Amino acid sequence: MQLRLSNPIDLGTFLLLVACGLSIMGCPQKLKGERMIAQEQAIELAKEEFNKQGRSASDYEISIEIYYADEKQWIIWFDKKGLYPIPGGKHAVLVHKTTGQSIFMPGQ
Repeated sequence: MQLRLSNPIDLGTFLLLVACGLSIMGCPQKLKGERMIAQEQAIELAKEEFNKQGRSASDYEISIEIYYADEKQWIIWFDKKGLYPIPGGKHAVLVHKTTGQSIFMPGQ
């Protein structure tokens, strides 16, 4: 198969568009060129950090969201299981999306 374009600029433009399209489709899990940690991985890293603090992650409901103060991090919330919320029973762990570094933030 031969591709014939009447103008050489058209071929260059075509190749540029193909290259851009392939680069966009080829890296859905990247954050500005870096590999991004998935939510499931972030939760596992947060559980490890949480357990290092002498707490059992199985005693808590776990949720995750983007940490809006720094969008390069996930914030994983640990809410103590039970019928009523316990004051100070909500803790968090920040997990950096590219490095996996985790920081425990205790409740009050």
